[in-house]
Amino acid sequence: MVPIETIVFDSEFDFIHEICGFISKVAKESIQNSGVFRFVLTGGNTIKKIYESLVLEDIDWNDCEFFLGDERYVDKASEELNYNLAYHSFFSKISYDPKKVFKCNTDLDLENSALDYEKQISKTPIFDLVLFGLGDDGHIASLFPGRQSDMEMIGNSVAIVKNAPKKPPNRITLTLNRLNDTKHQLIFTHLNGKEQIVNSIIEETVGYPIADLNPKESLRLLYLK
Repeated sequence: MVPIETIVFDSEFDFIHEICGFISKVAKESIQNSGVFRFVLTGGNTIKKIYESLVLEDIDWNDCEFFLGDERYVDKASEELNYNLAYHSFFSKISYDPKKVFKCNTDLDLENSALDYEKQISKTPIFDLVLFGLGDDGHIASLFPGRQSDMEMIGNSVAIVKNAPKKPPNRITLTLNRLNDTKHQLIFTHLNGKEQIVNSIIEETVGYPIADLNPKESLRLLYLK
């Protein structure tokens, strides 16, 4: 089990700077070692500012493959779509290869959208870095505490989530096993309102999906007071 490295910040600037610096470090090492950086993106409120700073990093994004850790099953034009947030805050501001962005097609029905995503990524080797926001209920990706019965496995990599406790109710997520098939995991969050969750994570108390994270090399939790 990889231990969690926890870092607390008082400054939002330092918080975002550290996150982007770590992403840049892993990206450059991955590109140098294997010619590609396989990067799993996340949604949430905090990621927008991270994306806006990340575009300033000196990374050859054409050498990167991008994946969505989860997606909300909504209309493709919806602002709630994680991909749309990533596109407007990040992809639209960098040079990258659109063929290397793997995402859910919500024009399809829920089951076929998940199956299509499973097929897209089923042969993808180990990820280099997975990003996670942390929900105020402790969820990561679309893995919600105590809601395993609402998940329908599509394959080794993808699951459907129905009746999620947060809107929208239907989602597509990478499975815990697939999310753990990575070298590095980075969780980031604002502490406000999540003190109990963060303390449970630091104390290694079970009960939240984050307790089951187990990357190959590093697991970092960064939070802003």
